[in-house]
Amino acid sequence: MSSPSSPTDLNIDHVASLARLALTPEEKAHFASQLGDVLAAIEKLKQVDVTGVEPTAHAFPLFNVWEADEARPGLPVQEALRNAPAQRDHMIVVPKVVEYVTRREPSRHVRRALLSVDHRVVRRAAGAPDLRG
Repeated sequence: MSSPSSPTDLNIDHVASLARLALTPEEKAHFASQLGDVLAAIEKLKQVDVTGVEPTAHAFPLFNVWEADEARPGLPVQEALRNAPAQRDHMIVVPKVVEYVTRREPSRHVRRALLSVDHRVVRRAAGAPDLRG
């Protein structure tokens, strides 16, 4: 497929319709000129000898800036709870944020199971032992 070599070879109406733009005749002339300049610059770049040049996506080499994911000891319980606004039994007390999407309320057993799981997660996050098993 050959590329247009001058603005007159461009089908600016087709490009405008692809971009869903309604252009005035003045805008068409202006943008056709600009697009022609861009295509002329690309044609000029095609003349550069790039044999032996490895293709690249970035001008500078990239490297991973994150630390290695290694297990380390966590905070002691008192240190973890030091700035907690409210605490109880080695846990951070937070407002309830779980909302049920369904109209029907879950049964008493489902609510108890959800609360039990929440307590274990909070206790584990605070470093406290899970006494309920």
